[in-house]
Amino acid sequence: MVLTALAIIPALFAGKAHAHGHTGQMPWLERQYDSYLMQALGHYYNPQTFFTDVRLELEPAAKGLYTPVHCGYDPAHPGQGLHALNFRIAGIRASISVHQDYLPADHAFMQRLAQATLKTVPGRGDRVEVSPIEFPPGIAAPVYTDPLPPLFADESVPRILAAILIVALFLILAFLQQARKQAT
Repeated sequence: MVLTALAIIPALFAGKAHAHGHTGQMPWLERQYDSYLMQALGHYYNPQTFFTDVRLELEPAAKGLYTPVHCGYDPAHPGQGLHALNFRIAGIRASISVHQDYLPADHAFMQRLAQATLKTVPGRGDRVEVSPIEFPPGIAAPVYTDPLPPLFADESVPRILAAILIVALFLILAFLQQARKQAT
């Protein structure tokens, strides 16, 4: 795959071009960015409730040879960018279509996570858009649950606490009685 990419780089960089444009075909790079974004979002959201589309605008970093460099995704550091070849990304346009039941706070989080994952630069015009869409029936809607329910939401909790208190009182009384017997 790297050899194929190196063969098309000179044609791609005759001028500025979109990775999916007619000047050269590099859809694999956009798929890589899509994949990294899907992985990052999938750590927080059900992957069946969103999809992504990343478009790249590329230009040569320098005249001469274009050499491959190591690239990889580290889930522990989603803000790391992808650098697959010796070129400069002139623009990133990312679209995230999400299930209509996600809340605006989720939209904002997804946008920030995408910006960090894709290493967008607002000054060069990079954009990440999150759009709710209507998913077909049968696609699971996002489920919101409280991570920690209120302590006394369940009726059994006060009963358990009362039982622990009663046992603690009996233990204290037994200890005091034992101390009195030893003192006399």
